Amino acid sequence: MERNLDTRPTRSHGCSLPMLARYTYLVKNLRGVYIASSRDDIGEHVSWLSRKFRYRDLGVPSCLVEGRERVFEGKLSGNPFHQIDFPTQHVKEAALEVVEALNSVGVDKCTAFALTLASSYASPLLATSSVVEELVESGVVIHVVEGPKLDDKSAKLHLRIVDYTVLDAYLPSIEEARRLALNREKLLESRKAFAERDSKRYWRFAGKGDNKVIVYLDYLHLLPKKLLEKLVSSPELEILLPLLAAFNLDAVER
Repeated sequence: MERNLDTRPTRSHGCSLPMLARYTYLVKNLRGVYIASSRDDIGEHVSWLSRKFRYRDLGVPSCLVEGRERVFEGKLSGNPFHQIDFPTQHVKEAALEVVEALNSVGVDKCTAFALTLASSYASPLLATSSVVEELVESGVVIHVVEGPKLDDKSAKLHLRIVDYTVLDAYLPSIEEARRLALNREKLLESRKAFAERDSKRYWRFAGKGDNKVIVYLDYLHLLPKKLLEKLVSSPELEILLPLLAAFNLDAVER
């Protein structure tokens, strides 16, 4: 059954906030967007993330929560999860076009929705291994950093580092997308080169195992030409253009 992609206003820290005010608060404090496949038993992930991000905020798409409300019970008001939405209706409409385009190449709609939310919040994706494999198979993954399963201390460090990866790439990759949108092959080549250079920051574990720990993500080369042109021609829609990265939650020892 197709999961509902509609997002609804939610309460944050006990108060109902206007969409833009809530977005401003969350975009400053969000440490990642959690996503799992419909096949995943997410209880263990939700418990682990709740412990690790006790004093931080994580985003979650409403399509992931739907049908799993009991797993998230007591955790959707900033403890640490927030159901997140887009800053404007225009961005949301464009994001749904991206979702449809990605779904046509094999990306689950909820996964694609989480990708566009991560892009809108300048945040890494915190994904299960099944989602990572789905993104590899669909062509969204453009670079992989493999390693052993990480212990808690190393996981905490690299969850912070992957956040830096997304932030450091954010504005430069948007500007690059605007410049090279008409040459998607060159844009993809440039993004792969950036990912290879950037991945050196994961030297502590890189090459020491065969788990896909960090993956770099780019969906622009999978979009129809007209949709990509639409995104680059609107300053409001540029937040859907950056290079992204994901942390594989199943590459952690628990």
